[in-house]
Amino acid sequence: DAISSRTPVLSFEIKKGEKKNNYFVSLPAMPLNGVIEGFDDRVKVRLAEYLKPTRAPISAGPNQGMDIEYLHVVSRVIPLPPWFGEAMDYKFDWTPSKEAGGAVLIFERQDTSMVGFAEIKL
Repeated sequence: DAISSRTPVLSFEIKKGEKKNNYFVSLPAMPLNGVIEGFDDRVKVRLAEYLKPTRAPISAGPNQGMDIEYLHVVSRVIPLPPWFGEAMDYKFDWTPSKEAGGAVLIFERQDTSMVGFAEIKL
């Protein structure tokens, strides 16, 4: 079946490649239905790096002086080459920043929304 707005979001597994900071995701063949007017025929791929959990003091209000914990704060988004729906090992490189807690690989169609995701936890 072709990807549509009713296609469930897929969860992929990221595996380590042969070299340091090299990763890949085994993607199945997924018909994309070609070009739809005003949109393109590809799945956009982005890697969103997030920070390790951080704590910060609350500076005002009834909870002043207490700490708040921030989880999964995105520190940068890295655009990667598109995927055209063919079965393949999608390979990419990622060198995490010192503060990185991990990253999420996002596969998204402009006309149907999110297709799938995968996560690297450090």
